[in-house]
Amino acid sequence: MSLIFILSFNIFICVINFYLLWQLIRIKKYLKTLNTRLIYINKNLPLIIKEVSLSILTTALEIKKIKEKYRQLKNNISNVQKILTISRIIYKIVYQTN
Repeated sequence: MSLIFILSFNIFICVINFYLLWQLIRIKKYLKTLNTRLIYINKNLPLIIKEVSLSILTTALEIKKIKEKYRQLKNNISNVQKILTISRIIYKIVYQTN
């Protein structure tokens, strides 16, 4: 009876050890892939920073162009309103005198 208990307990401990070993192997594989990815990112970090800064500068330039176009459009609207006001006055003067 005692021998059966000891053998079954040892088998149980052996199964747990194999499971833990399997988990360690999985963690080791995961850490290897993580390490290779970090090395790749570390090597390419200056390139990534340059791409991000170029993207930010491009976006800032586009925003500046849009603001300039908006300003021009606002000036054009103001000019058109002035021309319409003058043309209404001239229209009233011409057709009211007749």
